[in-house]
Amino acid sequence: MKSKRTTLTTILATLAMSLGSMAPASADPCGMVPPPPPLELATSATIERIGVQKTYVAHSKGMETMVLRPGFQGNVEEFGMLIPFPSPPALRKVDDNIFSHIAAAIDPPEVIARVQRVSRMSMAPMSRAMGGAVAKSAMARDESELAFDEVRVVKQEAVGMYEVATLAAGSPKALKRWMDDNNFRYPSGMDEVVNDYVASKWFFVAIKTNVGSKAGVNPRPGMREANAKRPAGTTFNGFVQAMGFRFETKDLVVPMRLSVFNAAGNARNIVYVLTDKPTKISGIPESYVKRQISGKRLYQNVTNPLPLRVIGGTKSDLAPYQLQSLAQRRDPTPHNGLAKELFGADMLAMSTGKMTNPVEDKAKALLNIGEAFGMRGVEIDALNREELAEQTGRMAKQSLDRLSRMTLSVIDGEFDRNVLAKANLKFAPHRMAAKSNSKMNYDAIQQGPGVNMGGKLYLWEVAANEPDPVPSLFRVFATDVDDGRLNPNEDNRPSTGVGGFTGTGGGGDGGSGTMPLAMLIGLMGIGFALHRKRLQPAIVAAALLLAGSGLASAQSVQTMVSQFEADNGEDAIARIAKGGDDTLESLVAVATSKDHPVAAGRAVLAIVKIGSSNADAQLAKISQNGANSVLVRSWAAAGRIQLARSSDELMALEGLSQGLPATRRPWTKRLALFAQNGNVDDMLIAITRVPELRAELTTALQAAPTNKLIEAMLHSSNMQTRQQAAGFLGLKGEGTGKLMAEALRFDKNASETPWHGGPLYLPGIAWSKKDASAVANQLIRWMVWADKNGKTDEVRVAANNLMAQAIAQGAGYAPATGSEAYTVEYWLGMWTKTFGSKAVSRILKDVK
Repeated sequence: MKSKRTTLTTILATLAMSLGSMAPASADPCGMVPPPPPLELATSATIERIGVQKTYVAHSKGMETMVLRPGFQGNVEEFGMLIPFPSPPALRKVDDNIFSHIAAAIDPPEVIARVQRVSRMSMAPMSRAMGGAVAKSAMARDESELAFDEVRVVKQEAVGMYEVATLAAGSPKALKRWMDDNNFRYPSGMDEVVNDYVASKWFFVAIKTNVGSKAGVNPRPGMREANAKRPAGTTFNGFVQAMGFRFETKDLVVPMRLSVFNAAGNARNIVYVLTDKPTKISGIPESYVKRQISGKRLYQNVTNPLPLRVIGGTKSDLAPYQLQSLAQRRDPTPHNGLAKELFGADMLAMSTGKMTNPVEDKAKALLNIGEAFGMRGVEIDALNREELAEQTGRMAKQSLDRLSRMTLSVIDGEFDRNVLAKANLKFAPHRMAAKSNSKMNYDAIQQGPGVNMGGKLYLWEVAANEPDPVPSLFRVFATDVDDGRLNPNEDNRPSTGVGGFTGTGGGGDGGSGTMPLAMLIGLMGIGFALHRKRLQPAIVAAALLLAGSGLASAQSVQTMVSQFEADNGEDAIARIAKGGDDTLESLVAVATSKDHPVAAGRAVLAIVKIGSSNADAQLAKISQNGANSVLVRSWAAAGRIQLARSSDELMALEGLSQGLPATRRPWTKRLALFAQNGNVDDMLIAITRVPELRAELTTALQAAPTNKLIEAMLHSSNMQTRQQAAGFLGLKGEGTGKLMAEALRFDKNASETPWHGGPLYLPGIAWSKKDASAVANQLIRWMVWADKNGKTDEVRVAANNLMAQAIAQGAGYAPATGSEAYTVEYWLGMWTKTFGSKAVSRILKDVK
């Protein structure tokens, strides 16, 4: 019997083999290659709703915010959303994790600390499946048992170019059936181990690639629109990015009537409603109201450390190292910080009556700058959030106290389509029964009953010796509040001015200790700006003066900043860039100013638009200077990527994309563009060197002529490129087998085999008997020829492909797999047995 460690290793190896169909070849790399995951063909001409639709609504004083992120599947070319509003809304992108943060604002995740007690029980026998204890998962939604034939989909999401499903299964048979039905691969031979996991209530994460469809249509964080350049008929499955809409309306309303046309039957909806009073949805069962959280409790949840649950004792029993780590572990920001920002912005809108605020306007400007560089995804989103963090915190400080006067109602259930179709959702006052309003009855994170973990729960107080993880800024929300306007922070003013400097002369070589007038003016400008804690164009001018530039240059920069700050900042980019290299000095000064990132980003765009070698050199300096923010450095690096004139120049910049992760997407996009403008071999080489390009180039390679892919498969000097070509040939379908047979046709005058210089891979297609027989016939001819000419390596290559299961089954023979299968005599005998002596006589006649 295999050891426990061997069993687990086998599992992992099997999974790796099943998921990595395009893995690098072995030392004897010849044989059948399966195609990469194909583009899914549409099975329906309509868009259909899938999964749970989550909606957040906040309403008070005639101002409403609605955030949604629905799930769809269907034809790419028909994808879209149509949402009615009672008044023109202000739109903005919302972080895609917003709903998990809202759930964590309702029920903050608990930090678990177990009192360490050494006992003999710790040496108990371990489960044979894991080589260690297999505990029941603390993530379980409830204690209900799964039926033998049941699979529960806990979560489905997109992760880059993969689809990921987290599953709970009642048996290996049920898990395999679900994976087969959903185009996942279930490796054979793992039923026994799966049974162990099923018995221990573990979850399963299934992953598959979805190249060429979702990658361009399911917007990742930062995307403003989908890429429509996809093959007709391909499908999209998943969630569109979260969008926020703020609009004026006297009465709270959620316009869902059109949603009934996207799904058959009732659809599960979770609606988070933040209003002045507890509420329900009219026409929807009151039992769907699962939780009602006071605004005061929400405020505490998003501004205090996460709850601490100590199991096996009390917090006084925790070891010192456990207490030291609690501060970071109890930081609520990674879990519900997005909800705190959302609540703060909505409270500000309700207080001021304005649909947007300066932070949201700045966020939109930064998003547009990143979009101009082709930067999308979690990396650029994180940099933008970091840039906005101070203003976001200040906004929350000034407005979040109003949250204490609100109530958040959670409404979860299968909404009747007839009710949705009849009218927009309306709301009515309703307070749920106190006995039902608990985390045990409905845990917002689990979207179902909670689990009692036992132990002792500590809420918001900080444990002994545990540093306070929450900045003092968030501890004074209820005190330091004005009328709702976003005012500058008056804290941290300089304790002294610019005193200590005297005189107005130039100083001379002797250094009189006096300061030049220009420098004094510059320092005064900086002091004033720091005192106000606000950007003024004068600070950039002062910085230039301190750097030794003339007054005229400083005035030019001041004008430039003002133009970039204006609503038509994009127009300013084109206008200023017309000045060419003469404007570079001023543009660099703006780009490296730390006081106004929007102007800095537009200055970098202007440098890119100039596009000269000097401009590229300046971008290189900006991107390499660690004194600049990572956001500015990333913009500059992305600008260099845009200016690259060839794939070789781009490859030389790969270090930038690795050091500044937000630039990886524009780098791969531009490399894909160069590859698409080249030939098939260029695209295949690009995929080999940069695997991320597969999603970008699959469509183009599918459309490439079959003979070009065959040529690359047979003649490329790169072994992996040959393998890639064979994989994409597998997507070509009918006619590929015949063309393969023609490409391998024996030539008695040849001096080398058709695949000379590398391995031979055959595409993993459904081989017909005619095509499989024709290919095998030619391979035997080349095998005989190679044997006669002493080319033993080529004999082995031909034999490997003759033993390929698809070819053998298609042609109708059952080859041996031992050493005899690598001899000419064996294959001539096999061919005689399968097709007769005349067929072999023709082979020998051709090869003489």
